[in-house]
Amino acid sequence: MLELKQVTPQSPLWDSFLHLYGEYFQRHWPDVFGDLSEEEIAKENHVALEQRILQGDRGLFLLLNTGQLAGLANVYLEREELEREEKVTLNIAEFYIRDEYQRQKLGHGLWHAMLQWGRRHGATQVHLETDVGKNANCFWQSLGLSSHQVDERMHYNGPIPPLKILWIRHGQIIPLDHLDYCPEDNIIALDDTSIKQAKDIGIRILGKLPWQTIYTSPQRRALETAHALSSANQSCLLQETQALCEFFPQELIGMKLADIPRRYGEDYAHRLLYTPLDLPFKNSEQVTDAANRIHRFIMQVGDELSMSSMRMIVSHQNLHNIFLAHLMTRDLNLSGRWHLNHLHGSTFLYCPYTKQFDIENVNIPL
Repeated sequence: MLELKQVTPQSPLWDSFLHLYGEYFQRHWPDVFGDLSEEEIAKENHVALEQRILQGDRGLFLLLNTGQLAGLANVYLEREELEREEKVTLNIAEFYIRDEYQRQKLGHGLWHAMLQWGRRHGATQVHLETDVGKNANCFWQSLGLSSHQVDERMHYNGPIPPLKILWIRHGQIIPLDHLDYCPEDNIIALDDTSIKQAKDIGIRILGKLPWQTIYTSPQRRALETAHALSSANQSCLLQETQALCEFFPQELIGMKLADIPRRYGEDYAHRLLYTPLDLPFKNSEQVTDAANRIHRFIMQVGDELSMSSMRMIVSHQNLHNIFLAHLMTRDLNLSGRWHLNHLHGSTFLYCPYTKQFDIENVNIPL
């Protein structure tokens, strides 16, 4: 399990950070400290880093793999006042993955976490430099950054891509036509074809996204979809949350189908989809509450530091449509105008600095 810890001189892991920081210099820049002992190197680094932290806009991060020191990053922000706005650049000062943890995509995970730290502070560009001939150049060149050489230094620059949220609807469920009542969630399972399709989608998408967390509704049809998506990727983490449960009247669960229209009107299904602001289900969650819960949740995960620049969600159609209406029109009765097919997705862009969303795609096949 990977853990990313931001550290300061007051942190319990500060000495561990100093140890790894000294190791980084001894392995890759041995001339910096010469013949100083490990203790002397730690003291010098403590003073230097403490001063940089006091200057502000500095982030020091320690990467742990199952509790063991795996890597670190030292980053800072550079601010430039332009005519109409402030340009903020994320600078990567030091970036280190221990030899024994390389070729496991940990570097990619740490890189995306640093981009997110930059996003959270308004950075739109990233910059770093290293010596010509260093093995690290292979890694930086793989990230699609532009580069140029000045004397014996390679400079890398590029825009910080926006944080993307991929909302996937669960797969097709098994037939339930034989039931004469509204079933509980634990009965509504995926059919075999959808499980296979979800596995194939997971192999194709998650192969490019190491250390991806999938946030999923705990309802069976969504949870089985999430398990299938992640089945071929050992580094993928599933996280269940009630915030992604479908918007559906709980008072209908267990009722005889024949009794529902007699109690709530023949048009209850139409009203559920097309006029959710005027529902007869007074003992169930109201649509405004559903819109607020999903909006809060997506902002929460969009603000988090994570080892990926994508947040992947497995959830349901009604909740998706409510979120879409909430973003586009603020009129939740328009949610019934949209549709999200099984195992299709919508993508949203989120800025953790401005807290603003953009809609990129709706109902795209995966």
